[in-house]
Amino acid sequence: MLKLKSFSKESKSQIWMKDRKYVNFIKSFFNGLVLDVGCGYNKMGNIGVDIIKNDFVDVIHDLNNTPYPFKDNSFLTINCHHVIEHLNSPEKVLQELHKILKPNGKIVITVPHANHPMYLSSEHKQFFDKKSMTNLMSKYFKIIEIIKWRGTERMPFPVFIHKIIGMIYPSQLIFIGQKSK
Repeated sequence: MLKLKSFSKESKSQIWMKDRKYVNFIKSFFNGLVLDVGCGYNKMGNIGVDIIKNDFVDVIHDLNNTPYPFKDNSFLTINCHHVIEHLNSPEKVLQELHKILKPNGKIVITVPHANHPMYLSSEHKQFFDKKSMTNLMSKYFKIIEIIKWRGTERMPFPVFIHKIIGMIYPSQLIFIGQKSK
């Protein structure tokens, strides 16, 4: 049965503390060898893969190009934070992630909510709401949980406006999925 719960960042402390709270929340779903897909400068897993070269990226690879340079059934957990919306074919990417995730492994995918003004970006090729991402993800994974995250790490407008917008739309949707046996 699919659970849906809201999670709101209550703390009004410094931005880095909010980031830490979010990271710890995401990491609570991790187990075993973790692949962080599109890690950039914020790797949360054991192995980071991205198109850019920096100290956090272990494997340089264009995520639009499949197959990925990993063996099938390699990872117990895959983290994909704010990446899917930047790629040409999210469905093709999810199919590839399914292939490299171990049976019963978990995948954590975070996407910006399509209707949240914070994330209206020309860099986004796709926009997802709960329904569209659920439809896409359920083709390859059993969805265990969907979390509506109502906090934002970077707010370009005053906090009170952000809170009003957050009452209407979560800023991010976090999907926890599992690969069947």
